[in-house]
Order: sequence, then C-alpha cells, then structure tokens
Amino acid sequence: MNRRYWFRTRPLFSPLPLPQQKKEPFAQRACAFLYRGLRRFCMAIGFMVLLSILISSITASMIAGQSTVQPLPDKMVLSLTLEGEFPDYSTPSPYSLVMKSHFRHFINAIDRAQTDHRVKGLLLSGGNASLSLAQMQELRSALRRFRASGKTVWFYAESMDAGLGSYYLAAAVDQIWMQPVGSLAIGGLRAEMPYARRLLDKLGIEPQFFARKEYKDVFSSFSESGMNEHTRESVTRILNDISGIMVADIEADRKLAAGVFKTHMDKAVLTDREALQAGLIDRLDYFDVLKKDIRIKITGYDDPKAMKFVRMTRYMDDANHHALQADLGVRAHKIALVYAVGAIVSDDDVALSSSAYYGGSMVSAKDLAKEIEEAALKDDIKAIVVRVDSPGGSPTASETIRRALAFAQQNGKKVVVSMGGTAASGGYWIAASADRIYAMPMTITGSIGVAGGKFVLADLWEKVGVNWGEIQIGANADLYSPNQPYSEEGRARMNAMMDSIYEAFIVRVAQGRKMPVAKVDEVARGRVWTGHAAMGLGLVDEMGTLNDALDYAAILAGLRSRRDVDIVEIPREKTPFEKLVELLEMQARIGEGLSAQAVLGEWLVPLVASYNNAGFMTRENLNLQ
Repeated sequence: MNRRYWFRTRPLFSPLPLPQQKKEPFAQRACAFLYRGLRRFCMAIGFMVLLSILISSITASMIAGQSTVQPLPDKMVLSLTLEGEFPDYSTPSPYSLVMKSHFRHFINAIDRAQTDHRVKGLLLSGGNASLSLAQMQELRSALRRFRASGKTVWFYAESMDAGLGSYYLAAAVDQIWMQPVGSLAIGGLRAEMPYARRLLDKLGIEPQFFARKEYKDVFSSFSESGMNEHTRESVTRILNDISGIMVADIEADRKLAAGVFKTHMDKAVLTDREALQAGLIDRLDYFDVLKKDIRIKITGYDDPKAMKFVRMTRYMDDANHHALQADLGVRAHKIALVYAVGAIVSDDDVALSSSAYYGGSMVSAKDLAKEIEEAALKDDIKAIVVRVDSPGGSPTASETIRRALAFAQQNGKKVVVSMGGTAASGGYWIAASADRIYAMPMTITGSIGVAGGKFVLADLWEKVGVNWGEIQIGANADLYSPNQPYSEEGRARMNAMMDSIYEAFIVRVAQGRKMPVAKVDEVARGRVWTGHAAMGLGLVDEMGTLNDALDYAAILAGLRSRRDVDIVEIPREKTPFEKLVELLEMQARIGEGLSAQAVLGEWLVPLVASYNNAGFMTRENLNLQ
C-alpha cells in the first residue's frame, strides 16, 4: 500500500485493519530461516573465538609476567629443544596474541650467554626442527662462538633419525649423547620431484606454460612427464655443493680423516653401537644420566638445587625484561631490519588469502614498500638491512619492493641484504641493487628468470559434461581464459611479456651488481646456485650471517657495530590489542560478504570468479619462483 495514501485516508478515531499480507512461498521462508540460523551460529562462533582469544591473552600475559619477574639462578645450563619452526619472521596472525620469537632472537640469546657468568653451558635436544640449511649454518656459527668462550655444549636425542641435516647441526657441539637402541640416519641428500603431465592428460587438462630461460623449471612438474636435462644438471650441482660443504664440516668437527664420513654416509643408517664405534657420537646413555653428569661437571656434585636447567625462552624473556628496565631502545641511531620472508605478492589482501589457501608466509609488497619508504625519511635510521628468505613471486610486486629500496638509497640510506635459506628469483630481484649482499654457503639463490601460463580445461569440461557459453569482444579477450588454448597471437603476446620481464630482470641485476648484461645472462637463464657458488659468480659479495650484515650496515653508517644502534624490525610485530582489532575487522568483512551472498543468493557468481582468478596467469602473478 502506498504510504502517503494510507496517511491521507486514515480515520481520526479508529484505525484501519492491517492489510492482508500475501504468504511468502515455502522455499523463500525456508531460505530466510536457514539464513537467520546461519547468521546466529556464526555470531556464536565468533563470540566463542573472541572469548578464547581474550582468555589466552590474559593467561599468556600472566605467564610472561611470572617468567620475567622470577630471577634466574646463579648457576644454570640453558636448554634449547630443537623442535618445530624457528622462522626468520612469521607473518603476524590476528588469531594469535602471543608475541613470537624470531630466529635472530635465539642467536642473540646464545651470544649473550657467552659473557653471562651465570650460564655454564648449553644443552640441545631433539633434532626435528624445521631449519633451513642456511639457518643450520648460522646456528652452528653461534655454537662455535659459545664454545670458544670456554663453555660446553651438549646434544641429546633418543634417536637421531631425522637425517643428515640434524646430524650436521649436532656435530658442532662438544658431546653428542644418544639413548641406547636409537639409530643414526645420515643417508645423504636426495631430491625427488613429481611429474604429473600424464595424469593431467588423462584428466583432460593441458598445461600451457612459458619460461625464460631453459633452466626456469618451476612449472615443469605439470608440463613434462619426467626430469629434463637442464633441471637434472642444476639440481645435481646444488646437491654436490651442499653435500661437499656438510661432509667437510662434519669431518672437521668430529676430527675424522677425509673420506671417512662419506663411507659411513653411504650406509645410510647406523645402529647405536656402530655410531659409537665410528666416533660419530660420544656416549650411549639416558637423559637423566646426562643431566646428572652435567651437574657434577659444573658443581662437583649431584644436587639439582645447586645447578638448574633453564629453558632458552625463559632466558630470552629475562633479557627482554632487563632491557626494558635499563631503558634500552632509545639510542640516537637506528638500523631498520626489513623482513622479506615468504612468497612475494602485491598487497595484504592477496597475502592473507594466499596464506590461507597455501600456508606459509607471504610478503605484501604494497605494505612493505610503504614501511621502507617511511624508514627512508627518518633521520635516526642510518641504514636498512633486508633479510630475504623468499622463493620469489610476482615480478611487479618484486619491482615495487626494489623501487622502495632504491628510494631509500636516494635518501642517503645504505641498503645491505642478508640472504636466509632461499633468496631466489623474485627474492634475488629485490636484493640485486643492495650496497652489499651477504649469504650463507648453503643459501639457495639465483633463479634469475620468469615463467607463466595457464591450465587449459576444455577437454576436462567435455569429459564431465559442462558447457560454457561464450561472448567475446576483442580478438584476444580469451587470452587468460582457462577454457581456451592460446592462439598464435596469444602465444606471441605471452612470449613478448616473458621477454620483457626477463630483460628487465637481467638489466636490474647488471646495474645492481655492476656487471655486463651479457655476463648476467650467462649466469642467469633460470639457474639456481648455492650461496658459495653465487659469490664466485659475483651475485653475492660475502659469506656471513644476519648479524654480520647488521654489523656491516652499522659500519657503513659510521658506527662500530650493531651494538651501537637500535634494531627496528619491519614489519613491526603487532601488539595483542592491534591483533584483536584486526580480527574484529576481518570478521566484520566476512560477515558483510556472507550477508550479501545470503540475501542475493548469488553463490555461483563468486565461485566462478574465484575459479577464473585461479585458473590463469596475468602479468601481475607471473611466477618468478
């Protein structure tokens, strides 16, 4: 009923009866009922999640407060369990309100313990930590410095069956203990890669990918049915480099003659007695016996009260507590430590969705570039150190970060790069123009090339009985469609993009490394190198850790070392309150999207859109991995 007509004809003293409303169809009422139920269910779940986060935050704060208030004992051995992840940097999650420790913090704690008279030794246990080979080398270097101070490092494991990498780390300590009946697995290095071309052919999926150049094999698992000669050559070279470094270091650590460890490695697995007789471990016994032995060594007698084992995380909390009390963090000079850890994508929304789908960290180029530019304009920041641990990603996103670093250099900031486990492809793109590049011998770097394309699903749709209606304006409007193969003109356009990006890549490397373009092309072509090999080729300046890079940046800024400056980490770790606000904003966005889809009933549209976005490669997400 028209509202104006209702007011105009309404009696003065008696209301009109309400108009008879037409009963809605059952399907519409059922959908409305389901929507209301779903909305209330989501609200209840959100409330429970929020409540659990608040409780976790309060509990964590109480635990943290207790750990920092309680004083550490006068005699202690630090205990570090090598389990789980030790990330260079982890993308802040709104679902976790606990501030995470980065790999650098553990290294700094070991270095601090060198001169701490209360710390008498270090006990490592476990051995299944998710450490890159470069991180293992950094940790080994820290252990050697700790031992050089006259303090002892022990390693204990029930069974050392995590592979050669675990033993490589253990070999850097003074004594290796293993529980009886354990085994020592040192089977060497092996690379296995699946090739799914035959499966895709059976499914009716045709991979159409392009690469620059012949060693760029990121999509070969889909486009080929077996390993090609270029991939085999590249992987064989890397494995030989890494195994040579590891074997030489282990033989030096255990004081073995050249070639002896290789003989044991060829056996793959040694029993507990075989490992002891070979001199690869020092003692077969139990953990409680080791702790008793340590107490007697430190104090002269077995008294648990006279000497304590303290977790490394508690020791780090104590260091942070005293740093705050001493009012540290207010030095006149600062160095910005920028973390580029994970696949490189364009912005934070892409990073969030990609991380949710594929797991792992993502680098938001838009956000990181903004923070770099802000740091470049601050007078108290004297230099920028970029920690790169990335397999690559979008070329345009990589260029955004590279340009931000160039802006910092134009504003008088020195830029130093420290390569972590991997700094390849897009990771090398952002590193190439730095004033100095540090890497570890077993860092994986290079891969200067580009690849991209799409999966064509036309035959798959035919097999499953799905027909697509098509309307096209523009001769190549189907260039990115997964339903059509590339035309001759489409192939020409894709090849033009590949050539353009590859040329831009090698030109930037040539300018940054001060090398002729032809020389860069020789060592590029998609090849992957170890850090040790890359230094010989001019792609890396020096072997060194992250702290070495920080020291050099301080020297470039006219200071003595990193200890004369404050280290400002970028991206900054969000506080628990900021994470809570971010979580609420995220839930609000999800709720809005859910309401819109439920009201409109257009669930198929976003589904098809998501499929199309994932089904092809645009210039934005051409792969630099």
